[in-house]
Amino acid sequence: MDMYSLLYELYSANNMPDKALSVIDRMKAVNPNEPRIYLNLADYYRNKGDKEKSFENLQKAFTNRDLDTDIKVKIISSYIPLLQRDSSMMLQCMELCKTLAETHPDESRAQAIYGDLLTMNKDYSQAVSFYRKALDLDKDNLNVWQQYVINLSELKDFHAMDTASAEAIGLFPNESSLYLLNGIAKSQRNLPADAINILNQGVKLVVDNNQQLIQFYSNLGDCYNKTKEYSASDSSFDKALEIDPNEPFVLNNYAYYLSVRKEKLEQAEKMSKHSNELQPNQSSFLDTYGWILYQEGKYDEAKKWIEKAMENGGENSGTILEHYGDILFKLNQSDKAFEYWKKAKQSGDASGLLDQKIRDKKLYE
Repeated sequence: MDMYSLLYELYSANNMPDKALSVIDRMKAVNPNEPRIYLNLADYYRNKGDKEKSFENLQKAFTNRDLDTDIKVKIISSYIPLLQRDSSMMLQCMELCKTLAETHPDESRAQAIYGDLLTMNKDYSQAVSFYRKALDLDKDNLNVWQQYVINLSELKDFHAMDTASAEAIGLFPNESSLYLLNGIAKSQRNLPADAINILNQGVKLVVDNNQQLIQFYSNLGDCYNKTKEYSASDSSFDKALEIDPNEPFVLNNYAYYLSVRKEKLEQAEKMSKHSNELQPNQSSFLDTYGWILYQEGKYDEAKKWIEKAMENGGENSGTILEHYGDILFKLNQSDKAFEYWKKAKQSGDASGLLDQKIRDKKLYE
């Protein structure tokens, strides 16, 4: 069969389609189940411009277990550069990856590749299923563990994310990214002390990766703030900003925590202003800056910035609506403040003082 395949390639390369097709017929006569027949037919019809028949034969080749997985993976890889430019290529590649996974249920790589394409299509739930199948077949693939855990994060299944990343740490105890993911999962589960413990273990393992260090320190800053260890929180954010003073999310979070504590408000205002310059029209950033101005007693300016936050997607945020109500109350617009507190209650994600504000129609801080 190798001789026939070489002969087909020779005729095809020299633009002799009739002779190329005759070679395929001879291959069928010798072994009608030979998968390379369908690969050659796919090539033959592609050269003729018949995309439908070309792909039909390619699918037949992929359903044949005798076609080496390496060849199938190479074909799938050839699709990758085309996926962003042509939606039909994405559909074809998805179908081939699905066929690969179904035809080779006992191969971890086949399951993981389909998981990767599902992830590209943001079908995180399906991707998780195939990554799990891949890991059940082979637990020693770090990349699959990482993708599996990240997809669980996208699904906001933080309990499963915590369990999976902890299992992965047991297999790869020196891989810093797994500690970061586990710390994030624990933080999202409202276990800040546990998150601090695992993040402090992981940050020591980071080698030549400043972006990852920033993520560690930023998450530590968040968690220390939750445990009210404010000095450690500030120190963590300072370390992140030493690496990159222009990291907008670090600047915003750090500034917001300072504003809530009513500490270092001048520094907080500068950081928040800078974050808004780096990423304008972010509702949460606009809200932070407005809230700092509120804490400084600059109510008219604060009102303008919170209004900008609502105009840029924050109109359904309980926190932003409550902030706006507080500012209105300070500006002696108590009836209007009451309306926005009620809107904040309906939206959720507001402060623990909101019920008192609504009940007494009075500002509590």
